[in-house]
Amino acid sequence: MPKVFISYSHKDEDWKNRLQTQLEVLEMEGLLSIWEDRQIQAGNLWLPEIELALNTADVAILLISADFLVSKFIRGQEVPRLLERREKEGIRIIPLIIKPCPWRKVPWLSALQGASRDNIELSGLTEYQQDDALSKLAEKTHDLLNPTKTPTGSSNAVISNTSHNGENSVESLTSKLRSHELVTIDKLALAEAQPFFLALQKGFAKRFPGIELPKDASEMVEWFFSRDTTRVQQLFYLVRRALETQKGIKAAEEAATLLYCIAACRLVDTALAQTNMQQHNAEVLKVPHNENILCAVIATALFGGTLQLKPPDPSDALHIPRPEWILDVPGLPNGDNLIASIECAAFAAVFKNSRELSDLCLNTTGLTPDQSARLAARIDDIKDKELSLALVIYGISVSEAVADFSKKFQVPILLPSTEISDKLLGMDAKRLIAEIKELWDLIEDPNFIDAIPEQAQAYPD
Repeated sequence: MPKVFISYSHKDEDWKNRLQTQLEVLEMEGLLSIWEDRQIQAGNLWLPEIELALNTADVAILLISADFLVSKFIRGQEVPRLLERREKEGIRIIPLIIKPCPWRKVPWLSALQGASRDNIELSGLTEYQQDDALSKLAEKTHDLLNPTKTPTGSSNAVISNTSHNGENSVESLTSKLRSHELVTIDKLALAEAQPFFLALQKGFAKRFPGIELPKDASEMVEWFFSRDTTRVQQLFYLVRRALETQKGIKAAEEAATLLYCIAACRLVDTALAQTNMQQHNAEVLKVPHNENILCAVIATALFGGTLQLKPPDPSDALHIPRPEWILDVPGLPNGDNLIASIECAAFAAVFKNSRELSDLCLNTTGLTPDQSARLAARIDDIKDKELSLALVIYGISVSEAVADFSKKFQVPILLPSTEISDKLLGMDAKRLIAEIKELWDLIEDPNFIDAIPEQAQAYPD
C-alpha cells in the first residue's frame, strides 16, 4: 500500500492531527497508509524506525513553520534523506505552509511546489478554509499515488486533475517520469536562453502582480504546471511577448515551445478523461477533435512524456506544427478482422518507410510474430525516451478489439468522434489552434528556426 510520510515539528502537532484525520479517511478505504513518529511504540529504537519510514515513503508532506525550520533533527536527518530520494527516485515532497515564516529564504524549500494556492499560510484562513485545504491535500495526495487510474499501468507521467471551474491543483505531475517538465527546465536554464527567461520574469511581474517572481528555470516551469485554466490565455501571451524580444534564438524558441505545450496541457480536464477511460478498462478515449496537434495536447496531459513538435506538413492548410509521436492512423486495410486491421495500421503508422507496408495491405491475418515483436519493441523504445505517444485512429468506435490492442502494446489510443462534446478542453478548440499558430508564426517569421528539442531523433527504417 502506498505510504505517506508526515514530517512536522512537535510544536505543530495540532496541525499534524488535523491533516492525519483527513488522510485516515483514505487509509480506512485501503487507499494509502500514513506514517508519523507517534506510531513508534514505547521501548522501540526510534531512529531506525524513522529511517525505515523515510526510505520507504512514496509521498512526504512537510508541515512548514518556523519551528519546523529550526528543528535540528528535521533539517539534519529527515530533509536531507527526502531530498536525496527526490533527486534519485523522484518521490514527491509536498510542503504545506501552516504558519508565517521566512521559508522563501530557504533554497531547498522555495524550489518545491507547495500544496496550497500560491503558498498561502493556513493559519491565516478561516477554520472552514483550513479544513477544505487539508481535505483537498488528502485527495490530491491520493491522486499522486494513483496517477493514471487506469489498469494498463502506463509508466508515463500524468498532469494532475484540473477541473474547468479554475481550481488549482496540488502538484503538476507525478514524479516517476516528469520528462516534459525536466526537458523544459534544462532548455530554459541554458545560458543562451537567459535573455528569454529574463523577459519572462519581466512579463510575469507585470501580468501577475503580488505573486512572488519565479527566481530560476525550475520555479518558472513549476509555476506554469500549477496554473489553472483561467490563466492559460495569460500564459500564452506571456510566452509570446517574451519570445518577441528573442526571435531567431534557437534556445529561446525551444524553451518557448515547451512552455507553450505546458500551458496548453493545463486546459485538459484529465479527471473527465480518466472517468471516460475507466468505462473501457483501457487507455482508449474518444476525443472531440481530429486535429493532430489537439490530440497531442490531450495525450500529453493524460499520459505524459515530452511533447516534441516538427515543422508543419507542406500540405497543411492551417500550417501548424506536427507532434512527433502522436501518430495518425487514417485508414484500416482489412475490414473483416478488426484487430488485424488495427495492428497493421499501427505498424504502418510507426514504421512509415518500411518495405513491409505493401505486404501488410494484402495480409488479412494481421502482423506476423516478428512484426508484432518489432512494433512492441519500437513502442517501448519511444516510451523509454519519455516522449509523448498515442495512436489517433479514425473511423472506428470504442470496442473490445481496440481496448485489447491498447492493453497488448501498452499504447494510448485516441478516437476522434463527432459524438463527443467540447468539455474535455477548457478553451474553444479553434481558438486553441489559433493560439498555437500564433506562436508558430512568430517562430517562423522572419527566419524559420527548427523548434524541435535535440532529444527528438527520427528512426531509420
